[in-house]
Amino acid sequence: MGHLLAAKPDAGAAASVNRTRQRRLLALVALALTISLHYAYFDFSTPREQRVVGRTRSRSEEAAAQWRDDVWPFREQEPWDISRDFAHPRRISYEVSEGTWLRLDVHPKSGEIVFDMLGDLYCLAPPSTRAHAITRGVPHDADAHFSPAGDALTFRSDAELGLDNIWVMPWSGCSNMALDQSHEQESSQDDDGPGPEPETPSIRLRRLRTEGRAQAIRVTNETYRYVTDARWHPSGDRVIATKWFTGRITIAGGEGWEYEIPSFAAPQRVKKGSGRRLVERNLPSGWPAEDYNHNPIGPEQFVWVADDTLIYAMNTQDDQGVYQDSKDVHRGIYTIFQRNLTSGHTEVLVPANPGGASRPELSRDRRTLAYVRRVRDKEALVLKDLHSGTVRNIWYGLTYDVSVTAAPMGTYPSFAFAPDDSAIIIWAAGHIWRVPLTVEAASGEKVLGGEPTQIPFTARIEKRLAHTLRQTTDIKKVEAADKQRVYAMKELDVDDRGERVVFSAAGATYIHTLHGVDALPEQLPGRERSSAYYAPAFSPSGDRVVHVRWDNERFSTLEIVDLASKRVYELGGLPWHIGRYHSPALCTCGHHIAFARMPGEVASGTIVATHGKGLYVASFDLDSATDGIVQVGDVRKVSDEAFDPSSALIMPLRLRFSSTSCAELLVQTRYQASTISLYRGGPFELAQTHVANAKMAEQFAVSKDWAAWVERMHVYVAPLSTVQRTDEGAWAHPKFATRDSARLSDAAGHDVVFSRDGSRVFWLSGPSVHSLELSELQSCKRAIRGDSATHGVGCVSGLVQHHELLVEFDAEPARIRRDAFAHADAEDKTNADVLALVNATLVTMHTGVEASDVVHRGAVVIQDGLIRAVGSMDEVDIPRGAKVIDVQGGHVLPGYIDVHAHWARSFTYPTGNWIYAAMLVYGLTTVHNPSHMIVGGFFERFLLERGFNIGPRVFQTGEPLFGSEGWPELHAEIVDMREARDALQRIRVEGGPSSFSYKNYQLPSRASRQRLLLQARNMSMLCFPEAGMQFDWVVAYIIDGMTTVEHAMVPPVLYDDVLTLWSLSGTATTPTHIVGYGGAFGEEQIWSTRNVVEDEKIRRFIPHAQLEVHQEGTSRPWHSFAYHNTSRSTAELIRRGVLANVGAHGESPIGLNYHSELRFFLDGGLSPYEALRSSSRMAAQTMGIFESVGSLSVGKLGDLVVYPPDIDILSSLDRSEHLLYHLLYVIRGGRVWTAETLEEFWPVKGRKLRLPPFNAD
Repeated sequence: MGHLLAAKPDAGAAASVNRTRQRRLLALVALALTISLHYAYFDFSTPREQRVVGRTRSRSEEAAAQWRDDVWPFREQEPWDISRDFAHPRRISYEVSEGTWLRLDVHPKSGEIVFDMLGDLYCLAPPSTRAHAITRGVPHDADAHFSPAGDALTFRSDAELGLDNIWVMPWSGCSNMALDQSHEQESSQDDDGPGPEPETPSIRLRRLRTEGRAQAIRVTNETYRYVTDARWHPSGDRVIATKWFTGRITIAGGEGWEYEIPSFAAPQRVKKGSGRRLVERNLPSGWPAEDYNHNPIGPEQFVWVADDTLIYAMNTQDDQGVYQDSKDVHRGIYTIFQRNLTSGHTEVLVPANPGGASRPELSRDRRTLAYVRRVRDKEALVLKDLHSGTVRNIWYGLTYDVSVTAAPMGTYPSFAFAPDDSAIIIWAAGHIWRVPLTVEAASGEKVLGGEPTQIPFTARIEKRLAHTLRQTTDIKKVEAADKQRVYAMKELDVDDRGERVVFSAAGATYIHTLHGVDALPEQLPGRERSSAYYAPAFSPSGDRVVHVRWDNERFSTLEIVDLASKRVYELGGLPWHIGRYHSPALCTCGHHIAFARMPGEVASGTIVATHGKGLYVASFDLDSATDGIVQVGDVRKVSDEAFDPSSALIMPLRLRFSSTSCAELLVQTRYQASTISLYRGGPFELAQTHVANAKMAEQFAVSKDWAAWVERMHVYVAPLSTVQRTDEGAWAHPKFATRDSARLSDAAGHDVVFSRDGSRVFWLSGPSVHSLELSELQSCKRAIRGDSATHGVGCVSGLVQHHELLVEFDAEPARIRRDAFAHADAEDKTNADVLALVNATLVTMHTGVEASDVVHRGAVVIQDGLIRAVGSMDEVDIPRGAKVIDVQGGHVLPGYIDVHAHWARSFTYPTGNWIYAAMLVYGLTTVHNPSHMIVGGFFERFLLERGFNIGPRVFQTGEPLFGSEGWPELHAEIVDMREARDALQRIRVEGGPSSFSYKNYQLPSRASRQRLLLQARNMSMLCFPEAGMQFDWVVAYIIDGMTTVEHAMVPPVLYDDVLTLWSLSGTATTPTHIVGYGGAFGEEQIWSTRNVVEDEKIRRFIPHAQLEVHQEGTSRPWHSFAYHNTSRSTAELIRRGVLANVGAHGESPIGLNYHSELRFFLDGGLSPYEALRSSSRMAAQTMGIFESVGSLSVGKLGDLVVYPPDIDILSSLDRSEHLLYHLLYVIRGGRVWTAETLEEFWPVKGRKLRLPPFNAD
C-alpha cells in the first residue's frame, strides 16, 4: 500500500511533470498506437480451414488442441495424505485482527463474507466482528467462492495428495458452518500428532468433521497440474478455473478450464485430468505448434460475464513468450480481455497502459467491472461501466498489486460486490474494507458513494506445525583437518581389459586397479606436479594414458604417460600459441591423437585463444622426444562448423578411436553418438555418420551392441539396435521407454563408459566406481520388462560391482603450517604458525547481544585454522614467536556468510576462478549455493580446498529438486519414499560430510515435499526451498517445517497472521531484497546510483563485460521497488525471534552486491549490529554450522574480516554501503589477504593471485 512504504530516499524521485493539452493529445495518440502494436503478436485470427463447432479456430487454439500433455509426469504419485502421513505434532493458537492477502467473496443473498487466511477458510457475518473458521487442519485452503444461488461454496485445497485442486461443499450459513473454537492461549506445545496406524473410515470421518471437510467433494482431480481460483458459471452447474502449466522455464502459465460440479446427492469419483480447455495460452508469432507448452504467459483470473462470455486478465508486457523479471508496473503489465466462446471473438476490455489492469470482478447486475491498477505511488480500485465504457478510479487505498511477478496466488486478492451492488468488499492493508457505491442519476453508472470504512474482525488462528528441520553439522572436522578426502570425481575411463580405471579428482588424475589389489588410487605423474590435470583417457591397448595439464595463464597442454616406465611426454608443436583442450583420445597405432579445441567460457575468460574451436587429429612419435617434449604434426580439423564442442548440447564430450584402426573416430556427446571417417581422399573424407541418440540424456555412450545414457541422474542401458529403431532414441520414460531399457544405478550415477570390448559398463557415483557385466542382464530380463517405473533396478542392482576410491590431499591447515614455517623471518620458529590480531575492536557475535559482543582493545589468536583465544588484550596471551598484526582499533568481525549465492557454472577445466576471488575479496568466507550442480559443484569445491583456487568455503545443494519440466535433467517428481531417498543420497555421496542441504523448487505436490523432509531428517540434511512467488506454498513450507525460505514472501508487507506463524514456527528467512519479488529488483537501485563500472577494485576481479552492461542505469521511482517493504517485514520477523539471513543471489557485481544486500536490511529499521548479525551468527545458525563459524569464539574456524581503523562499522553502516565493503584484511582459516588486491599478507607475504586473463585491458 502506498502509504505503508518506507520513507522516500531520494527527493524529487517521483516529481510530477505538467503537460499541455497538446502533449496530452499526442500522448493519447501514441498510447493508441502502442496498444495496437503491443497486441499485434497475440493471434486472434481465425484461419478458415480450421473450424470448431461451427466457427473458425485461431492459430493458438489449433496449437493447444494439437498439443498432448502426455509426457509429464513420468510417474503418478504413490498414495499419500498430507494430514496423516506427515506429522504436525505442535499446536499453536493466537488471536488476530488483521491478515495478509485475504482473498474473499460475499454471499449473494446474506452478505456473509468468506475469506482465506493462512490456509484456512473463515466466515464473517457483519455486523458481528467475530470471524469463525469453517475449515482448518493441515490442508491449505483458499479461493473460496459462492455459487450463484448461494447454496454451495467452491475452494481450492491441497488436501490428500498435496496438490491444489478445486473442491465444493454445501453452504448453510456462517453460524452452521463455523467450527468450534478451542480458545487456547498462544502456545507451541507438542502433542502426539497423527499415529502411524492406517486411518479407519470412522476416524477419517471424525477428522474431516473436525476440519470442516466432511461434506466437501472434489471438483477436479489433478495430480501434477495444479488448479486455482474457480469461478461459477451463471447456471451454477460448472466452474471455470485457472490450470497452470510449466514449460521450458520455471514460470507457470495459466489456461482457463471448465469443470462440472458433481452432485452432492450421488457424488462420483472424479477422473484424473478431467475438464476441458476453454481459453488457451497464446502461441507467439513465429513459434511452431509443438512449442505451445513453452509459453509461460497465459490467461488467468476468470469471471463469467454471460453464459458464453468470459472476462479474464493476462500479462501482456512479456512479449513473445519470454518472461522478464523486474518489469515496469507503471507502463502496465496485465490487460483485461473479454472472449465470446461461441464466436471465438476476443477483445481488449481494459488496456495495460497505464498501470496495468488485473483482478477483474463483476457487479451483480453485470454492468460494472471492477479491477485494480497502479497509479503513480498508489494502488487504485477502478470501475468501468460496461455500457458506456466510462472508467473511474474510485479509491487509492489499496495495497500494491503484485502483477510485476508471476502470481498463481493472484495479482490482487479476490473481492466482491455486496448483494445489492451497494458496495465493494475488498482487502487492503491487512483489513477488510467496505467501499460504498451509489448510482449516478444522470448516467445510471456506479460511482463512489462515500468514504471507505473498515469491516473489523477478530479471528482465532489454530494451526498444527511440524518440527522445523534443524540439523547441526560440525564442518570443523573437515575444514580444520590436515587431510581432506575427495568425494566428487569425474572423467572416468577404462582400460582395454576393464581392469583399471582412470579418473580426475580435485585437480589431479588417478589410476586405480579394480580387482585383487588393495592399493589406493595412484596419482598419475605429470611434468609439472604443482599444476592441475584433467581429462584422462587410456590408449586402446591400455599401456598409455593421455591427460591434460592446466595453467591459468598458459592454458592447456597435452601430456602422455607411459604406464610401464612412468615417463611423461609433453605434446608441442600445435599451430596455436595457447589453447583450451579437452577430451583427448589415443589411437590403436599409438601415433595419433584426437582432441577438442574449446572456445572461452566463464572461468577461463573469453579474451584469449577463442578461435579455432572444433575436433582435431594429429600425429606424433614418442621416440622423437627431446627433453620429454614431442612435436606433433599433420594437425587436421575433422569437425564442421556446425559442431560446437562448447555447446550445452555437446558437453560432456568423449572421443574414442576405433578399436582396430585410426581410420574412424567415435564422437559421444550429451545426446548422441556419431562416427567421423578419417580416410584421406576419396568420397569418405571426414564423412560423419549418425550412430544413435537419446531423448533426455545428460550423457550418451555406445559400444558395438549397447547404448548407455544418464537420464535424470540415473544410468540406463539398452540394446543399441533397439535404440536405433526408435524415433525418439534412448529414453527411460515409463510410458515411452526404449524396449529392454534397464536401470543400473541405485541412487544415481554419472560418467558412464564401456570397456573397449563392450562387455562391461562402468560409471561413477561419489567416491566409487560401479560396473556391470552386460551379459548378466539376461537374468533380470523378466524384471526389466515387467517394471516400467524403475526398469528392473531391484534385480539389476544385485548384479552391480562396487569399488571404493579413496583419494585424499593436504588441506589448508597443513599448507598454512608448511608455508608459515618456510617463510618465518625469525631463527626460532616456535609458534611461527600462530597468527594474532591485537588492538582490535571485536564484534564477536558470540551472544547475539551487542552490549556483550563488542570488545574494545581485543585480541584474536588463530592456529591450525582455529581460533585458540579471543577476548580483551588483558585476557589473551600472545604466544612468543607468533605473527602479530596490530589493527590499530579497527573492527574485526566474523567472516561474512552468504546463505543464498548463485554463480556461473564452469566445470570444463580445473581453472582458477575469478568468481571465488571476487567473493573472498569482499569478505565472504562462507557461501552456500542453493542451486548448483551436484557433481560439478562439489568437484569445484574440492579443487578449491586443494589450493588450486582462492575463495570462501563452499557449500551447496546440488541441482534443485525441480518440479517443472523446463530442464528435464533436473526434473524430480518424488512420487515415493524411495525416490526421495535417492534424491538426497546422490547429494550426500558427492559431497560427503560437506553436503548437508537440498533445495526443492516448484515441486507442485506437497506430498513430494513432505517425503523429502522425512528423508532429510533421517539423513541429517536441511531444506532450502525457493519461494518462487508462491504465497500459499510458502505458508505450507513454514507449516511443514522447512529450514528456511529463499526470497521474500510475496506480498512484501506481512501482517500479524503471517508474522506470528513464522515467529512460532522456527523456519528462517533469507529475503534477498536484491532480487525481491513484488516490485522492481533492488539490484537496479544499485546499478542506477553507484558507478560500479569505474570502481577499480571491482574491475580487478570481475570481467569488464559483466560491468559494462551496467554503464547506463535505469532510474526508477522509489515506490517501484519492493525492498523497502520487504525490509520492514524482515525487521519485524527478526524482532519476533526469526532467524534472517543475508543472501545476495550472486547478483552482479558478485561480492560487492552482498554488501548492498546487507545494506538493504537497514531500510526496515534494524541497527547496524542487527544487520551484521544476520550476515554471520544467524546465517550460521540457519545452516546448522554455528559450532564452526558465525562468531569469534574459541574453537571455531579462523574466518574474519578486518576493517580500517577509521571506519566505525557499527555507527556508519547505515549511511553508506561503501564503508561496508571497504575492508582492510580478509582472513580464512588464518591465511591473511589484503582486501584491496587479494595479495597474500601472511604467511607468504606478497604472493599474488594468478587468474586466467578475462579482461582485454
